[in-house]
Amino acid sequence: MQVAEVNTAISIEESANMIAGALSSSTNGLNTLATDVTNCSFKLYKNSVGCGAIISDSISRQSAPGSATTFNFTSKIVSTVNCNTNNQYQSVSSAAAFKGQYYGLKLSSQGNGSANTTVTGLGDAAPAFIVNGQLKNMCGFKMNADTTRKGTISINIGLTNLTIAKSTATVPATITAGTATASVTGNSPKGAFLFEGKLTFNGFNDATLVISKETYTINLATGAVAKR
Repeated sequence: MQVAEVNTAISIEESANMIAGALSSSTNGLNTLATDVTNCSFKLYKNSVGCGAIISDSISRQSAPGSATTFNFTSKIVSTVNCNTNNQYQSVSSAAAFKGQYYGLKLSSQGNGSANTTVTGLGDAAPAFIVNGQLKNMCGFKMNADTTRKGTISINIGLTNLTIAKSTATVPATITAGTATASVTGNSPKGAFLFEGKLTFNGFNDATLVISKETYTINLATGAVAKR
């Protein structure tokens, strides 16, 4: 089956909405997962008994009553302390697995995924966590405006220097910078499709997605997508 970036199966904007679903807090995406991973990493770093120490955390989360987008997810995060050649703490690597579903205004999705990350900037003197790694979602999808537009997708997001400002007593942790590659591969009754793009995280819950020569703004809190 031919795979192309331009076909009748899925539009460019629909692929952008799929990527937004993998990113936003409203769908328990990267904006939430990255905070979970860094919190688990920091807890292990602060309380670790030595190099190679491991901690496992399980998290269940669902949307607040009355939310425009509803979700229900469970995840497990296993974190490991990494040391340098002098046996000094250097970073924490994490393997996360999650499953669940979300129902949004434009898109509904159900499936599972994984993330493999390395977190640095864990010392008290560092103002931010730095996350590098890979996020993968494998799920079924349905476009709510036309339920014949459905199928399966794999979303891959490769993170480079995702910067998360540490929380304070009055300000929650938030993504402030970083870049990522993003791809959506899928199959539907109307054909196979592949879209590839680049993400830039701008801070203030804002990300820019350039995909198939089109540019979109993604709100990392709500998942809203707007074409520039």
